[in-house]
Amino acid sequence: AGARNAGLRAAIGDWVLFLDGDDVLVPGALAALDARLGETGDVDVLHFEHERTPWWVGEPTNPAALVQARTPGGVFSPEEAAELTGVQLPAWSAAYRRTFLAEHHLAFPDGHFTDVGFGGLVVLGAARMAVLRQVVVRHLLRRQGNRLGLPGEHHVELLDQAELVLTRAAQQGLSEERRAALFEQLFAAVLKTAAHPGRLPRGRRAFFRRASRL
Repeated sequence: AGARNAGLRAAIGDWVLFLDGDDVLVPGALAALDARLGETGDVDVLHFEHERTPWWVGEPTNPAALVQARTPGGVFSPEEAAELTGVQLPAWSAAYRRTFLAEHHLAFPDGHFTDVGFGGLVVLGAARMAVLRQVVVRHLLRRQGNRLGLPGEHHVELLDQAELVLTRAAQQGLSEERRAALFEQLFAAVLKTAAHPGRLPRGRRAFFRRASRL
């Protein structure tokens, strides 16, 4: 979060795209983004597809394609794509209009699982969105996984991010369809963590108790 927010404060361009150290842009990515933005105009967020590629063995997957499959082909509002809540995709699976982020004071929240909080707040604040049905980023899956999959108390911070997004959503009077999709997707992430035998070595009961109050 700190590095991304520092980069965001230093950015001066029209668009922001985040890349982690284990991500690369595929050949032709920037040209494809430029062409799509030329078609859509000044949307707040342009979501795109990405590949998760195992570095050792296995076929690449494209989870963003499934999330975006039911979205309209042109520019749309969040109300027209209730299932695109922003909490299922990493921050590096979209390009953001910098002035939109600045006007809404959007930045990455502290702690772990910050893509959940940031992505959810972005879509709650957006008015115009679009998708690019093309892989732009290739993410390298490490054999040992990443920190978010390791045991530890940091998994409680997933509840912090869920609470942050749900609190903001409650203030906006979302449609029933959008509320249902957001709640379902956030709790799918919570239950995935709770059901994993190794992620919560201690405090499982407290985790469930707090999750039930969200």
